[in-house]
Formats: sequence, C-alpha cells, structure tokens
Amino acid sequence: AMSYHTAEIPFVFHNIEAEEPVTGGGKGAHALADVMNLAASAEAK
Repeated sequence: AMSYHTAEIPFVFHNIEAEEPVTGGGKGAHALADVMNLAASAEAK
C-alpha cells in the first residue's frame, strides 16, 4: 500500500470518520489518531 503527502492529517486532527476511505476507520485508526494527536501536541509545545 502507498501513502500520499498529508495522509497523516486526518489522524492528527481526529477526522477519522470524515476521511474513512483513507483512514480505514475502526478501532485501530482511532488508536493511531490518539497517538499521533499526542505527538503533534507535544511537538507544538
């Protein structure tokens, strides 16, 4: 599988359902979003 530039954005901003064709939805996508959101928040500080 390939990813594209900015593919992480739905995960960082918890737009999992809005971008379900890209994120795949489900518990795994939400768990990844939680981790990525925390990482982005920590980086911004």
